[in-house]
Order: sequence, then C-alpha cells, then structure tokens
Amino acid sequence: MSYSTPETVVSGVVYAVVDVAGGGPPTDLAQFAGNATFRVQGPTGEHEVAGEGVTQGDAVRFHQKMPPDGKDARVWTIRREAEGVVAESA
Repeated sequence: MSYSTPETVVSGVVYAVVDVAGGGPPTDLAQFAGNATFRVQGPTGEHEVAGEGVTQGDAVRFHQKMPPDGKDARVWTIRREAEGVVAESA
C-alpha cells in the first residue's frame, strides 16, 4: 500500500492564507473552525490544506489531513496579523 507524501512546507515559517474554500481571502477565523479547506502562499509556493480546525483564543489550531484515509499530516496555527490571516505549521 502506498501513501502520498505531503507537499513540502517549512515548519515555523509563516504562510499567507490566500483563499478559503474557493471563496477568496479569509474574513474571519471562524471560517477555519470545523472541516475546512484553504490555500496558503509562502516560500515553498502555494499549497492546499484540508482538515479540521478548533478555535483556541485568538487563533485556530488546524489539523491537516491527508487523503484517502484522513491521517494527520501536520498541525497549523492560524491567526490574524497586520498583513492579514496567516498560517504557520509546527
């Protein structure tokens, strides 16, 4: 059985969130709570992230899931900064 390797993302680097569920830039962190899909842009290019998020204070802890079995790939912290909504993987 083979599994696809998650796309290269640099841990600890901030990525700009450019789109949520194909609806354009994020307007609210609540868009990341529960099941969600979003795209980030950063030093390793653009990446689609799908999974499940939980609000924790002023941020969302988001568990990226990999198809087809939904195993965790990485954990992101999503927060609002001066330049907009950003995501950083741990």
